[in-house]
Amino acid sequence: MFDGTLGRWKTDPVKIQLKEGAKAVNSRWYPVPKINKETFKKELELLVKIGVLEVVHESEWGTPVFIIPKKEGTVRFVTDFRKVNGLVVRKPFPIPRIADTLQQLEGFTFATALDLNMGYYTIPLAECSKDVTTIVTEFGKFRYTCLPMGMVVSGDVFQSKIYDLIGDIEGVRTYIDDILCIGTGTFDEHLSQLEEIFQRFENAGLKVNASKCSFGLQEIPYLGYIISKEGLRPDPKKVQGIVDLHKPQTAKEMKSLIGMIQFYRDMWRRRSHILSPLIDAAAGKKGKMKITWTEEMDDAFIQLKQMVTEEVFLTYPDWSKPFDIHTDASDKQLGAVISQNGKPIAFFSRRLSKSQRNYTTTEKELLSIVECLKQFRNILFGYEINVYSDHKNLVYEATLTDTLSRLRSNNVEEDEIESTDTKIQELFANRRVRSIQADFPLEKKLLREEQQKELKKRNSKIKKLLDEKDSEYKIKELDGFELIMYKDKVYVPETLRESTLHWYHHYLNHPGGDRLGNTIKETCYWKGLSNQAKDFVKTCEVCQQYKKKRRYGIIPAKTIKELVPWRTVHVDLIGPYSVTAKQIQPGGEIKEVELKLTCMTMLDPATGWFEIAQVPYYSIDEVKEDKDDLIDKTSARISLIFEQTWLSRYPRPEEVVCDNGSEFKLHFMTLLKDFDIKPRPTKAENPQGNSPVERVHQVVQNMIKTKQLDSYEFDYIDPWGPILSSVGWAVRASYHSTLQATPAQLVFGRDMMFNLSKAIDWKAITERKRKQIARDNEKENAARISHQYKVGDRVLKTTNRILRKFSKKKSDPYQIIAIHTNGTVTIQKGVTQDRLSIRRIEPFNE
Repeated sequence: MFDGTLGRWKTDPVKIQLKEGAKAVNSRWYPVPKINKETFKKELELLVKIGVLEVVHESEWGTPVFIIPKKEGTVRFVTDFRKVNGLVVRKPFPIPRIADTLQQLEGFTFATALDLNMGYYTIPLAECSKDVTTIVTEFGKFRYTCLPMGMVVSGDVFQSKIYDLIGDIEGVRTYIDDILCIGTGTFDEHLSQLEEIFQRFENAGLKVNASKCSFGLQEIPYLGYIISKEGLRPDPKKVQGIVDLHKPQTAKEMKSLIGMIQFYRDMWRRRSHILSPLIDAAAGKKGKMKITWTEEMDDAFIQLKQMVTEEVFLTYPDWSKPFDIHTDASDKQLGAVISQNGKPIAFFSRRLSKSQRNYTTTEKELLSIVECLKQFRNILFGYEINVYSDHKNLVYEATLTDTLSRLRSNNVEEDEIESTDTKIQELFANRRVRSIQADFPLEKKLLREEQQKELKKRNSKIKKLLDEKDSEYKIKELDGFELIMYKDKVYVPETLRESTLHWYHHYLNHPGGDRLGNTIKETCYWKGLSNQAKDFVKTCEVCQQYKKKRRYGIIPAKTIKELVPWRTVHVDLIGPYSVTAKQIQPGGEIKEVELKLTCMTMLDPATGWFEIAQVPYYSIDEVKEDKDDLIDKTSARISLIFEQTWLSRYPRPEEVVCDNGSEFKLHFMTLLKDFDIKPRPTKAENPQGNSPVERVHQVVQNMIKTKQLDSYEFDYIDPWGPILSSVGWAVRASYHSTLQATPAQLVFGRDMMFNLSKAIDWKAITERKRKQIARDNEKENAARISHQYKVGDRVLKTTNRILRKFSKKKSDPYQIIAIHTNGTVTIQKGVTQDRLSIRRIEPFNE
C-alpha cells in the first residue's frame, strides 16, 4: 500500500456524458520551452508507462497540455480542458464547505492527514469516454485511461467515491482528495481508526503516498489551515505567499489576489473594508486589462499585507456557553466578530452594496447583526447570543425596527452597559444594548419572572385559581425552574402571549390559525388561546399578502392500513420554482439574479416526519428560463439523495411510494432492491397513492411564500439551504389535527421546545385518520361544482407553481381518452398519454 505505485480503484468505470449536439474540439498543442522539453517528454513517457495515458493515432478530439515545475524537482502535468468542459454534463455531488468542516474539529486528540497516490488516476475511465480526454502534444496524441484532473466532472466523481468508501468511519472528513482522520480518544484508538481506513483502501486497490501524509499529530496542516485541538490559524506558507506578492497590474492578477484573501474570509477582521478599493478597481475588467493604481488602492494594499501578517487564531465553538457578537459596520462594509470568553471564533465581513452605503449607521449596525446570524446560522441557531454595539442610537431604536425580525430565530440577549476598554482590541466590545426580546419568549427564567409579576398584581386571577381547592393550576418544577402549570402545560402570563403567538407563527412559517393554536396548546395554556391564535393569523400582513386559497378537487375516499411508524415512505419532487431576487456575490456586491429550486420530499405517513432536500442543477450558470431539463433529476442523483437524507438516518422502510417518473426508475429501483424495499409506484401528476406528500407540498409552498423572497438576500454558495432547513423544521414541529400531535412528538415522544412527554395511541390515530378521510371526502364532494367528464371532452390542465412568473396559468386543451373510477382521467398529449387527477383539470368551453 505504501510502495509509491499507482493504485487501481476497484470501481465502475466513469462515463463522461456530453451535452446534446456537442461536437469534438481539436486544438493546436501548446509550445513547450526548450529548457522544459526533455522533462515534458519524460513525464509523457512515465504516464504512458504507468497506464495513465495511452497512445492514440486517430481521434477527432485534441486538448493542449503543459507542465508546471515543482520545487522538489518534479512537475505537475496540466491539461487545459476548458473547451471540453463546456461540452460535458456535470452531475454535482455535495462537496462540504471548508468552513463547516473546520468548525467540527473541536476537542480532537490526534489527527492524521492522508494523501492517495495520484488519487484521480486510480479511477478507471469507460472505453466510450476515453476519446473525449485525448490530448495533443508535439510528440503526438494520447488519451487518458483514467479520470483526468481538470475535467469538470472529476471532483464530483472523486468526492462521491471516496465518501462511499470511507465517509461512514467516525472521525473521517473528506474534501475531494484531502482526507483527514481525527480521534478524540487514545492514540491506540486513533490507530484503530487508521487500520479501518487502510483496510478499506487495500480492499479497493488504492495506494497511499506516505511522503505527503502526516500521522498522529496534535497540530496538522489541512485545507490551507493549521489545526489543533484548541483551534485553527492560516497556514504560514499560504500567508507568506500573499505577503510576497507584488502589486497586481492586470484584472486577472487583482482577482487572483482577492480570491486568495477571500479564501480566509472568516479569519480576518474588516477584510471587506480593506479590499473594497481593490474590488472596485477590478470590477468590469477581464484578463490582461490594466489596473490603474490610486493612492487609496496603495493604502489598501499596505493594510492588506499588515492584516494577513497579524497573528490570528480562531477557537472552536463551545456549545455549552453563550456566543458574543460584536458589530463593526463601516461606510464600506458590514462587519462582526463571533467570540466566546474573549476568544474569536469567526470574523464576519461583507461589502455594502451601493444602495446599502446610503443606510444610516443604525441600519448598518442592525444589518451587520442580521447578516452575521444568517452566514453563521449553522453555529448560532438555537444558542444564547449576546450582541454588542458601540452605536448609542441602537440602544433606543433596536426594538422598533423591522430589520430585527430575523433575530427572532436566535436566543439573543442585549443588555445596556457602559463602554469599557478591552484587552482584545479586535473584539471592540464597547457597549451592550438593551434587550430586544428576540429570543424564544418562553425561556424559563423570563417565564418565571413574568408569572411572578402576574401573581403579585392586585386581584390576581391566577393567584385565586392556584389557591382553589382541587385546582388544576399547580406550581411544578420544569428543568430546574418552579413554574405555574395547568394540566402539565406551561401557563403563559398575559405579558408574554402576544410575543408567543408571534414567535410560533413566524418560525413555523406562518401556519393557519388552527395549526398555530393547536401547536402552542401542545405545551402551553391560557384561556382563549385558540381564538387569539385565529385572530392573530387573520391580521397577519404577510399571510394576507402572500397566501391564496387552495383549489380543491374530488378524490374518492380510500382505505388505509393500520399506521406503523417507518413502514412506508412517500417520496416525490416539488418544483421547479423560479424567483428573481437579490443574491450576495463572491465580491460582496448584491446582484439581482434568477434562482430556481427543485426539491425531493420524503414523508413517513404514520408519524408525519418530513424531509426536504434540494435537487441540484448540472450547471447553475447554464440554467435558462424554461430549460428545466438542466435539473439533475437522474435516477442516480435521486437515489443518492434518498439514501443520504432518509435511508442513512432512519429505520429501513418496507415500501416506498413514488410516481412513475424516470427519476424513480433505474438506479432508484436498484437502490430499493439492494435494501430489500418494495416499490409502490403511482402516477406522477397528483397521484391518489401519494396524496400525503402532495398535501405537505401545499404547506411547503405557502411557507416558502411567506419568506418574502422578493426582498430576501440569497447566499451565493448555498442560496436555498437556510430556507429549506427552516421549512423542514417547521413541518416537523407543527401540530397535525388528525395525528393530534406534532411529528416530532410521535418520533421522539416529547415536544421540540419543552421537555414534556407525549403518550402515543397508534390504534386511535389510525381510526381518526380513517374518519378524517371520510369527512374530507364528503366535504370535497359538497364543495365540488357538479360536472360529468366524458371520453372525448377537451380539458385544461392547471399549474400550481407558486414562484414561476408565467403568464399562462393553464395548458392548451387536451382530449380525454379514458375515465377511471378513482377520480382520474387519461388525456392525450400529442403522441403521449398522461393520467391526471380531476383536481388538475377544468372543462374547456368551446
